[in-house]
Amino acid sequence: MKVSLSKDGVPVQRADGEARPAFYRQRAVVALFRNRMLLVGTGMVAVLVLLAIFAPQVAPHSPFEIGVGSSMASPSRELIMGTDKLGRDLFARIVYGSRTTLLVALPSVALSLVIGLALGLTAGYLGGRTDQIIMRGLDIFMAFPGLLLAIAIVSVLGPSIPNLLITIAVLYSPGMARIVRGPVLSVKEQEFVEAARVSGARDLRIISRHVLPNVISPAIVQVTLSVSRAILTESALSYLGLGAPPPSPSWGEMLSTSRWFLTTSPWYALFPGLAIVGAATAFIVMGNGLRDWIDPRRR
Repeated sequence: MKVSLSKDGVPVQRADGEARPAFYRQRAVVALFRNRMLLVGTGMVAVLVLLAIFAPQVAPHSPFEIGVGSSMASPSRELIMGTDKLGRDLFARIVYGSRTTLLVALPSVALSLVIGLALGLTAGYLGGRTDQIIMRGLDIFMAFPGLLLAIAIVSVLGPSIPNLLITIAVLYSPGMARIVRGPVLSVKEQEFVEAARVSGARDLRIISRHVLPNVISPAIVQVTLSVSRAILTESALSYLGLGAPPPSPSWGEMLSTSRWFLTTSPWYALFPGLAIVGAATAFIVMGNGLRDWIDPRRR
């Protein structure tokens, strides 16, 4: 059955009120292509990911090669971002630094999503004392300032990429769990959940087949926003010397080293700073656009 279109090309529902999944899919597609914020953010994230994947093809030199140019050379045609104090190509280190950042930010947020879903679904669905124990425990974690808690964890575990991943996952899991728990409390009272429960379905099946699909949307939006925060957290820890160990290129470590050369070589701080801001902004723009697209009220 065909769906009629309005004057501006948006699909409209027929007068008979018949519900058709194709109608809602077409509306979602139209809303997607009209969501400029989501398209711009997705494009920025795609550029960042491609830059990390094809770093050897993009960077003209190795990020570890010493003496590519003179120490603290200014930007030129051959070295578009200049060099660091060891004469390494700063552009190459910026490009390869995107790998370090995404290698920490993306898996850590994915892990926090898994932990947050498990805790949020369990607390919201079971309720009662289980809900109180889980949520009060998460409140204790959230009571500490995030950066101070991250510094404490990394100081105990030691600075390395796996430990950074674990630290950021622990840091953002409580917020993810709280975002998931709220919708679960509402969805579990719906009639289709009660019907599944009456039909004899087990709790695990009800959660996976009926509850989870209806609460995953806000969690997905939170993931994109959490990636931007994870980028800033990783950069802050690297700035303090608690990030990826040298000589791994890290934007935060470059920014930390540049503070000794601000008056003589300001570009050394400018380019890593722009990389951090650009990467975080890309995921923020994508997350805001995704939120507007998923929420039908915002369309």
